[in-house]
Amino acid sequence: GEIFSLETETLSGEGMTGSVMKILLQYGPNEIIVSDIEKELPGIIRTASKILQTAVPDYYFDQRESEEQLKKHFKVVSSVGLGFENKPAAMKATGALIYYLKSVQKISLDHITEIKLKSSGEENMELDDVTLRSLEITDSLSGAGEKNTLLGVLDRCMTAPGKRLLRRIIVEP
Repeated sequence: GEIFSLETETLSGEGMTGSVMKILLQYGPNEIIVSDIEKELPGIIRTASKILQTAVPDYYFDQRESEEQLKKHFKVVSSVGLGFENKPAAMKATGALIYYLKSVQKISLDHITEIKLKSSGEENMELDDVTLRSLEITDSLSGAGEKNTLLGVLDRCMTAPGKRLLRRIIVEP
């Protein structure tokens, strides 16, 4: 298994909401975790999406705590080799995710062996949310969900990881 971590530029207000919504439309997560202190943004997101929002204690996102969680999980002495140099928000989010998964999963997370740090638009063409909607790539304009979309037509995947991979390939050509 792998974790994808993406850090975007710092924005505020409308720009931040648009940037976060674009990422959520591209990756289509079923759940997001947020700090129990900072609930304002997820409220905005929840009105425009069907994503489950889970509030976790603020210390999950603490820089030191996140770094410790990542070092423990990947069994390394230093976090330098994990690739988070100059990406503190990505480290916090990834560490918080590991912390959260350890708290809710009753099985080992040893299958998570890799972190892939992504930069917005780095390797693939970016399709914005308007393009994704207009071309009905992942959501139908008629409100029928994925049924009458490019993803719905192509998806014959038997497993959830296969479906996520196909979605990622289609959304980031």
